[in-house]
Amino acid sequence: MAFNTLDYLEQGKIDFLDSITLYDKVNLIKWIRQSPKRNKIIEGFLDKAKEIYPRFCLDVIYDIEEFKEDTFLILNKLYTDDTIYFSNEKLMNILRRTSWGEEYIFNHFDKILKTKSEFLHLFLPYVFGNLKKSQEFKNRLAFHKDLHIRATFMIYLVKHHYEELNYIYDDIMKYLTSYTHQEFEQMTFAKELMRFDDLSLLAVCFLHQNDLNTFTRLKEYILKNYPQNDLAYQLLTEKDKTLEAEFLKDIDRLFTTSYDYQLIIYERFSKKLSQELFLSFKKFLTHFTSYEYYDLLIEHLFYNGLGRELQTYVDKYLSLSKRLDSEYLSSGSTAVCYRIGDFVFKLSRMKWSYEDIICPNLYIIHKNLEEKFVRDKEGHVLAGLEVQKYLTKSIKEYPEDIQRDIQVFLRKELERLGYYNTDTLINGTRGDNCMILDTYKDADTKRLELVPEFFKKYPAVYIDRDRFYKIDNKSPKQIVSHY
Repeated sequence: MAFNTLDYLEQGKIDFLDSITLYDKVNLIKWIRQSPKRNKIIEGFLDKAKEIYPRFCLDVIYDIEEFKEDTFLILNKLYTDDTIYFSNEKLMNILRRTSWGEEYIFNHFDKILKTKSEFLHLFLPYVFGNLKKSQEFKNRLAFHKDLHIRATFMIYLVKHHYEELNYIYDDIMKYLTSYTHQEFEQMTFAKELMRFDDLSLLAVCFLHQNDLNTFTRLKEYILKNYPQNDLAYQLLTEKDKTLEAEFLKDIDRLFTTSYDYQLIIYERFSKKLSQELFLSFKKFLTHFTSYEYYDLLIEHLFYNGLGRELQTYVDKYLSLSKRLDSEYLSSGSTAVCYRIGDFVFKLSRMKWSYEDIICPNLYIIHKNLEEKFVRDKEGHVLAGLEVQKYLTKSIKEYPEDIQRDIQVFLRKELERLGYYNTDTLINGTRGDNCMILDTYKDADTKRLELVPEFFKKYPAVYIDRDRFYKIDNKSPKQIVSHY
């Protein structure tokens, strides 16, 4: 911009704002706010600009004390809920720089915490600082209905202000559930529990404060109420000898209940485990060692919290099998397949589809006996575990003309049922996506009488439960490459 924009604004000239880029506007806002003549510049353009360029004006004045009335005038015009406008950074700015910021945050506290998850971590140091409402904020957080918010407060309190613990809680163990023992509070039989990762971290925070008594009480509480927990991870991840020694005192129970750290414990401390646990886990791993990169795959499943389910399913389906051996079958772009007993285990690193329902349950698709997926915030599958009955008969055992008829039937029948599939049926780069059921009676339907005669004779099914979309879904949620 060749002209002096700050001078123009001070003179009330605002027409140029229509022609500058978003990047230039961001820089202009920064220059105004940093200028020694800031208030004079704002007074020059604000009355003219706030009706035409309200968001630009708001980004300039939102935390400047002298323009409080204009700030709320614009906020009320732009937003039915003004907290939508304030980012974490802006909230901290109004707290630091205005006389009204603390009151505003207090009055909108629960709404802010619900919609801006990171704000609490920025705000907590101020709760224990010089806020006028410091004690009121502490009371709201100490007994907050949202147990993750309450746990976050407890963890910060123990880490940074341990000396205040007994002033805030008579006994912290009483406040680990949704029932808070407050006056007039209604007792409930279905008390909500804190997240196990929050509670595990809280326990270790007490250990850092050399409060072994409270740590032990919390540990026993966690082991009693949380079949899966993060205690082992929290005690070992810092590589602190004191924490490790505490872990080794109770290694068997901490190993057994570990949510995602069992494989690492086995690799690091196998000689410390009881013989029974060591041999049992070693036997479990032997089902997967025939795959070259099995350790990375199993580690991936354990890291994403599917290790315990995998162990449970191996035991369950071996007990239902006639044969008790196992073998590696194949690996594709997203999964590795094993036969364990009479069943196929598909261990997934991802799924191409990230629709809410990745695969419909249709009679022409091989049914899952077990299915567990872990997703990220966008819905992408980070890890998956599926169990199916093992099929031995390939579509390629039929003559070529029958193979073609089967493929045509599956495509048309899938369309009739309201879906389409973007994967190849046979001869794909990663193998075939079609096998033959032992009998059509194994099809995934309760209405076998409605199954077409062709299917009864050639009960072929899709075996890869991915890339299935409804006919009217022209923009499916499907990853085009590894992300």
